[in-house]
Amino acid sequence: MKSNDIFLNFLGVIGIIGLIFLVIMLIVVAIAINNAIG
Repeated sequence: MKSNDIFLNFLGVIGIIGLIFLVIMLIVVAIAINNAIG
C-alpha cells in the first residue's frame, strides 16, 4: 500500500507540473502571436 501511495503522489506531482508547464506555454505562445500581429 505504501509504494502505491508514493506512486499516486508521484503521478499527482507530475500532473501539477504538466499543468503549470502547459499554462506557461500558452502564455508564451499568446505573447509571440501578439508580437507577430502588433
